[in-house]
Amino acid sequence: MPAEHYRINSPPVVLETVDEETIIVNLDTGSYYDLNHTGGRLLEALGRGLGLDAAIDRIASDYSVDREGVAAATEALVGQLEEEGIVVAAGSEPAANAAANGWEPPAKPYEAPALSKYTDMQELLLLDPVHEVDGAGWPNKV
Repeated sequence: MPAEHYRINSPPVVLETVDEETIIVNLDTGSYYDLNHTGGRLLEALGRGLGLDAAIDRIASDYSVDREGVAAATEALVGQLEEEGIVVAAGSEPAANAAANGWEPPAKPYEAPALSKYTDMQELLLLDPVHEVDGAGWPNKV
């Protein structure tokens, strides 16, 4: 049974959404990913502290689609995100920013949330000096 609340596994995971495509880099593994627009909205909902059920409701409502179909696809995606170390279980308490404020309506029609993984740049990403830092961060000298 999946956890109810998740959080982005930061700092090793960094992400950016551009034109409704979410690009994710896991600096621990050197893998990078992209999420389609529906998956990006799901990750945003989880990142805002919505529980998994609330995130599923949000996606179904935003796209006016059947909740049961969204639930199956969403739970599968969350399983992948957790397996790849992109999200981690965050306990049972919602985050303080779980409010739905600031939600834009989707610009594209619903498609099942999907994660694509790329490993062609692992060696380069793992060689990046960002890995050689202390708690002060980068580009501070170690």
